[in-house]
Formats: sequence, structure tokens, C-alpha cells
Amino acid sequence: MQGSIGQIAALTIYGNDLLTGELREGFWPDSSVFTFCKSVEFAEVPSSDRTERGALDAQNPPAWIEHAKAEGVRHLRLHYRHSSKGEAEDRMMTGFVGGGGEWQIEALRERDSDCWQSAWRVQNANDPNKKIWAVTYFRTISHGPHIGGTDEALDALTNQFEAILIRIADLARRNSLDWAEKSFLTARMLLHSDSPLMKGYYSDGFNSPRLSLAAKRLLGAAQSAWVFGGMGSWNDTAVDGQDSAEYDELSKTLFDVLTRAIVAATNASTADSH
Repeated sequence: MQGSIGQIAALTIYGNDLLTGELREGFWPDSSVFTFCKSVEFAEVPSSDRTERGALDAQNPPAWIEHAKAEGVRHLRLHYRHSSKGEAEDRMMTGFVGGGGEWQIEALRERDSDCWQSAWRVQNANDPNKKIWAVTYFRTISHGPHIGGTDEALDALTNQFEAILIRIADLARRNSLDWAEKSFLTARMLLHSDSPLMKGYYSDGFNSPRLSLAAKRLLGAAQSAWVFGGMGSWNDTAVDGQDSAEYDELSKTLFDVLTRAIVAATNASTADSH
């Protein structure tokens, strides 16, 4: 799973914990979702150019949640949508900064919402602690209407997830893609695990006491099954012959299920889901 996705999902979960009075120690700046980040700030958008920061709202995630709470925000929701280039292009571009579709946090008040999207830039490629990234979450919408939408049932998503994992693991085995087969088999195991967040680099960011076991299973499995990226990833894999069409079909389905699973599991942390 790309760091930007892990971070925005973890921020949503963490924010919902704090908004409802749940204490979370050790999240900022120690969580794995911030390992390579020098700063994570929250700012207004001064123009259509999101690389130029506007007025600063908060210098770090805890301060942002306090600011949001003071503005009447009740809970946060994660949203994903494909870019204008389409689903296939998003899957292939997900390993690049800014590619892979649009992820955003909706901060909901009683009658309206704000939306926040992240921009990642390299601040110092030679940082001795490898904290090369400066991340800014921009408030792209202020006091807009609620986005709406119905949350997907976690049990149904789990069944869909397992079904695609069975098929794509078999495809990986037939093509001697051992590393991918292992990732898919591990993901399937995590869908049934009582400790699904024991594995996965970003699991500490998802480990909220408010999340159900079903939600944690989806997040744990999503980390293992997320094989999309740049060079050396599933996107960089050549599958020829009769398996080529199946590779395209299963890759598309897996990417769709993964994004939906991350969104639904993350949003299980919202105040109105308990």
C-alpha cells in the first residue's frame, strides 16, 4: 500500500477517535504512516495551484483535529474516486506521486462539510533520517454539501475480496509469480485472522479500539494484497498467452475491491457507525 493511502486512511481513523474522546497515544509523529515525513500540515488553498500553500490551519494532525472540533466537525469520512483518466490508468499510475485516483477526507459538520486532499513534495532528498517528504493537506472544499453515499457492508466486501484473492493467487501460481502469490495468500489468511493487524507496515496507524474485527481484517488484508506500484510491482508484470486477458480482468477487479475495502473499513470508525 502506498504511503499516501496508508496515511490518509490512518488520519481519518485517528481523527474519529479524537473527535469522540478516544485517547490515541503515539500516533504523531511516531506512527509508521509518518516514517518518511518531515512535516504534515493542513492549509487553505489560495488558488487553483495546490502546490502553493495558503493560510495555515494546523501544523500537525492533533492540532488539525482540535481545530476541526472547534469548527463543529463531528466526524471524518474517507472517499475515493477515479481520476479523469479512468480506472485502468489509475491502477497503472498508483505507484507515482499524485497518481492512482483521488483520495480525500470529508470533515462533516451537522449541515455541511469540508474536504481535504494531500499534496506530497520532496523537501530534502538527502535527509539523514530519510524524512524526505513535506505533506500538506489542503482544504479543497469549505462548507460544501455532504458528499453522501451508502457504506458498503463489510461482510459482503470480505466475501468479494476473498473470491478475487482465490482467483488471482491461482493466476500468480501458474505464472511462477511466487512473491505475488504469497501476498495474496497472506491477505486471504488475514481476512480470517483474530489478529489481522499483526502484519503490514502501516498497521499501527489503523489499530483503533473503535474499529470492528471485520474492519481490521479488511485493512490488514488490503495491505498485503496491494501489489500495485512502479517497477517490480504487479503493474510491471508481463503475463502472456491465454492468461493475459485474465490478468487484466483480475487486476481491474482487485484494484476496485481494494479501494472499496479501504474506504468502507476506514469509515467504520465514524461516530455514527457505533
